[in-house]
Amino acid sequence: MYSRNIGRLCFVLYLMVSFIIPTHYLFMVQNLILAFIPYEISQLLPLFKPHSRREWPLFLMVSLVFILLAPNIFYVVTDLIHFNLYPFDFLKKLILTEWIDFTYLLAGVMLSLYFYIQVIFTLYRLVSDRLLRGCTMFMFMVLTSAGIFIGRFLRFHSVHILTHPLQVVVDTLNAVNKDAIVWMALITGLQALLILMVKGVRKI
Repeated sequence: MYSRNIGRLCFVLYLMVSFIIPTHYLFMVQNLILAFIPYEISQLLPLFKPHSRREWPLFLMVSLVFILLAPNIFYVVTDLIHFNLYPFDFLKKLILTEWIDFTYLLAGVMLSLYFYIQVIFTLYRLVSDRLLRGCTMFMFMVLTSAGIFIGRFLRFHSVHILTHPLQVVVDTLNAVNKDAIVWMALITGLQALLILMVKGVRKI
């Protein structure tokens, strides 16, 4: 089974489970749908890879849509903060509903990481030049971190970049300070660590 189909199958299964079990984390459905879209678009990038000058506009258009939506993939990882909904006082007693929600949320995060890894594989194979590939990967991680910051703290969505671009830029510039830069550096570091670990297991 192709790796992309594994991601699709797990995504469908996750949606099915979401309609079966009661959970406080139902927002994960929306977040994973938003993560699944750029995952699917990334699979199209090799098909649009330009081989002539006239093919570049379409490739750049698809790439722009992908870049705008890509932060939604790793964004799901930050949903781990919602574990604070429960006290998880397991020394007192085992409350099964807490651990069902724990499993549900963590499974969604794991699925988003799978999407992210597959996207990295695609980008890695898309760029043949070693130096350009390294720059592309670094810029992708930085833009992803910036996008997550904008979504998590400023509550903007990808579509707002098209509908309210000036407001997004102004609010983002006003929000960028030392803490914001450190936070984005941490998220970039997490992405780099994940890529490094995956590279250690599977040569890319």
